[in-house]
Amino acid sequence: MDDDVKLVNFYSTVNIIALSHGCAVGWLSPFLPYLKSADTHLITGPVTSDEVSWIGSLLPVGGFIGTVTFGTISEKLGKKKSLFLLVFPHMIFWCLIFFSTQVYHLYIARLLAGITGGGTLRTVSLYIAEISENKIRGFLGSFLMFALCIGVLLIFTIGTYVRFFVVPAMMIVLPSIFLISLIFLHDSPTSLLNLNKPEEALKSLKFYRTCGNEKSAIEKVDEEFELLKRSLEL
Repeated sequence: MDDDVKLVNFYSTVNIIALSHGCAVGWLSPFLPYLKSADTHLITGPVTSDEVSWIGSLLPVGGFIGTVTFGTISEKLGKKKSLFLLVFPHMIFWCLIFFSTQVYHLYIARLLAGITGGGTLRTVSLYIAEISENKIRGFLGSFLMFALCIGVLLIFTIGTYVRFFVVPAMMIVLPSIFLISLIFLHDSPTSLLNLNKPEEALKSLKFYRTCGNEKSAIEKVDEEFELLKRSLEL
């Protein structure tokens, strides 16, 4: 039970980026009327229907790029570093929204949001699969989509009452918290073994399992570690 609670806490921490990405996905909807109105701050003027189509379609384009890019990064550098790198396109997205003066800034922002989304779906799901036990892996896996949906709902609610420039200033807090939280987490045991770091991998597995000083618990973790090593050697 302690292991389960511990992993739920870790996964809740990791899913802060999914929550924040959900806000990025839903950001356009509440602010589209403003961007299309004569009151828009854009010097290029109110966005047209064609420009709205580009703003919308660049999100999945970025998603494809992010999935491929962060899949490669996570294999070469490990899941933790990949999660760290996810923060930067996401924070740049919110900065571009805040400082935007032309519609092209919104194009770039949405492309970066898509890159974050593709990277999040690829990296977070793999990370939690590699640190969790079989009995709760499916339960924890459902958190990702739940966090995304809550993020969309959150930005719809906030966007109804908060001004355009206030939202990105508020939202930048979430990836900042995520970045700080990652410092206290270990990379997954699988990633560390693939990077030829067996000692760190064992330490990571013990970190994600509440074994304490009990001999039986330590032996159980050692057995799990040996099984993991053999599975990767196949």
